This record gives sequence, structure tokens and C-alpha cells, in this order.
Amino acid sequence: MTAAEIIAPAVLDGWHELGGEKFEATISWPHDRPAGHMLSANAVRLGGILAAHLGYHVPTDHHVILERLSWQDSAAADTPADAVRVEVLCHNAVLRRGQLTALAYTVSACSSGTPRCRGEAELRFMSPGVYRFVRGTAARNDHVPGLVLLESALREAGMTAPGGPIEVDACFLRYAVRGKPWQVAASTEHGERGPVTVTVHQHDQDVLRAVVRRIP
Repeated sequence: MTAAEIIAPAVLDGWHELGGEKFEATISWPHDRPAGHMLSANAVRLGGILAAHLGYHVPTDHHVILERLSWQDSAAADTPADAVRVEVLCHNAVLRRGQLTALAYTVSACSSGTPRCRGEAELRFMSPGVYRFVRGTAARNDHVPGLVLLESALREAGMTAPGGPIEVDACFLRYAVRGKPWQVAASTEHGERGPVTVTVHQHDQDVLRAVVRRIP
């Protein structure tokens, strides 16, 4: 997906450059608002994309490749939120010919003044021309969005319903082709309270691996 397509469902209610590759944004979702743990995942992902676009001037028609996303929810993640304030600290920014091509960053997010989650992620960015070269035909929406796969993984792990804070570490390994089935498998270590390892695969290839656990 392009940066524009990812940003479009959200409303940017505030943006500040704090210096030293640090940024702050206030985000709301007027329609189809994500909830619970997926709100935290969206906030961590979107915080970095906004930093890339507004802080590093990545064009909105560039494609965003999410490689890794991890976060730790607080107890407040079970409560609805009209808006989320995210503080983004960027590091390991990779520029080629003055254009950002990769970014790692950390995020802390709060809603109504209460800490909601802390997370980190790694993104890559491709111009439309490079994306067409990598993907071949490059049809629009030719793959399943990563957060759709992630929500399936959390559902398989039994972590979508409210039930206290969780910790998630997810790696996105390759694209999942839209219109083709994918399978989700989960295994638990050390009993019910132990971490759950979830794998999403398609055509006998892993497309997502995530480790999820509830925080006592």
C-alpha cells in the first residue's frame, strides 16, 4: 500500500517536530476506528509513516513495506479511544540520493492522557517505479494488508477480545496474494499463560511470524 492509502482513514489532529529526529502527532479515526490491540498496532505503524512523510518528506505515492512491528500494551488498551497521541523517535534512517528508503523507530502512545502502548517498527519505502520492478505487474491492492494478517494471527492466539495487556512481536516475511487462501497455525509454550507463536502461511511459505503473550 502507498503512504497515502495508509494515512487516508485517519485524521491528523496535530503534528510537531520536536528536534533530534523526534516527532509528535495526534491521530483520530472518524470512520472504521480500530479498537483494542489493533488500535495500538495501527498507532505504532501510522506514527512511523507520518514521521517518514512529514519529517523526511517521503512522497505519499511511495509504497510502504512493513517488515517488523512490535508493541506492548498497557491496561488502557482495552478502553476505546477517540484520539491517540504518539511520540515517535526515529533511528537508523537510510537515505539514497537524499530520499528515505528505510526507517526504524520507537513509539510511545497515550489516549486521554493515559499511556496506551509502547512499540517499535521497521519500514522500507519504494518509489512507484521500483515497486513495479519488484512486483512485476504491480496491480493495485494486489496483496493482503499486513495488519489484516496480524489481526488473524491475534485471533488465532485468542488475543483479540479484551483481557488485559499483551506483548506482540511480528515479522512480515513476504506478500500474501489477495484472493488466495492463507492458513494460520498457533502453538503455545509453558501452558495457557505462556507465549503463543503464530505463523501465517500461503502456498507453503511463511508470510508472517508473531510471538504473542499476555502480560501479567
